[in-house]
Amino acid sequence: MLIGRYGFLSENAEFAKKVEDAGIAFIGPRPETIDALGDKTKARTLAIKTGVPVVPGTEGPVASFDLADAFIKEYGFPVIIKAAFGGGGRGMRVVRDQESFKENFERAVSEAKSAFGDGTVFIERESYQIGRDKRADDRIPGSPPTYRGPASC
Repeated sequence: MLIGRYGFLSENAEFAKKVEDAGIAFIGPRPETIDALGDKTKARTLAIKTGVPVVPGTEGPVASFDLADAFIKEYGFPVIIKAAFGGGGRGMRVVRDQESFKENFERAVSEAKSAFGDGTVFIERESYQIGRDKRADDRIPGSPPTYRGPASC
């Protein structure tokens, strides 16, 4: 038995499949689930298809700054450029103006590629609450919320 828990190997569908193929019980999501939800652009498409409300965002990965610019023209700022793979806030940039958009796009792609081996990014309209919310994941049922800073995920 192998417990995936969290981190790089728990998010790797190929690893989970190899563990199962070797006859070892993988305690964690099925490889198909990891594949469907590990890529945030695929997860977003699945959410939309099943009727889950999502913030406005690109329909899929954005391959270049020029293609990203079309989304900006339609939705304006602020936006979040996000790495399609990985997490922990790496490869993610909040952009509030046109002047810093290109630089932040390039930095997000570079950081995603460096951290996760894949520079794929997508863009979402930033919710005014991001960075201001209390972290619901840190609350103990029945206790008042305690602000612990922005989530790292």
